[in-house]
Amino acid sequence: TKEVNEALRLEPACDGCYPNDKRACTKDVWNRCCGQEIVCHDYHCREEVMGQLQANTKVRVKDDFESDDTEKALITKGMTGRVIRVDGEGDALIKFWRDEYDDDFLRNWVFKATFWDKLELPERMVRLRAAKVVKCLDNCTLSMNCGLADLGKSKKKMKAYQACLGGCKVEDCTTNEECKVFYEAYASCKQRTAESGACSPVKPQAPKSEL
Repeated sequence: TKEVNEALRLEPACDGCYPNDKRACTKDVWNRCCGQEIVCHDYHCREEVMGQLQANTKVRVKDDFESDDTEKALITKGMTGRVIRVDGEGDALIKFWRDEYDDDFLRNWVFKATFWDKLELPERMVRLRAAKVVKCLDNCTLSMNCGLADLGKSKKKMKAYQACLGGCKVEDCTTNEECKVFYEAYASCKQRTAESGACSPVKPQAPKSEL
């Protein structure tokens, strides 16, 4: 939605310094802007990797969470489910159960972003592998506070960054044709999102004039 997209944009303090002029930012501001940009790009692009939920898709819960409706039902790790329907925002009504042959079940709404973080799709395991790779790479960038341009100045930081990348198993994905497609689609989407200004800093509100 428009409201979500606006809420994900970088804070006003990022304007004029991030990502092009690190000296114009305080360290705290730069680091916040880095984290906000990664979250914003991920929100706009994760669907390139995870795909959209569709009716009758089977899901499995990988971490406990509360449903995104008024019930706030506890959906626990290990439960399975099947999508009943999906709305225009990509949010899904899902039937969850502990045992597929059990009469006890839950029917709850799950937001698109919750699906990305808390559910996995047994029928789309290659997508899940690609999602883990891009998430790992984003975490490596975050660990360097988006200072990749400065890595050449510090052997210690370069070594730490390379070790982080090694743990992401990028090659395992890029040597698999299907995984590579999702991986490259995410990277292309991040580039488009950066160029579109969708995550650009919010303009500070002008102070209200006194009457």
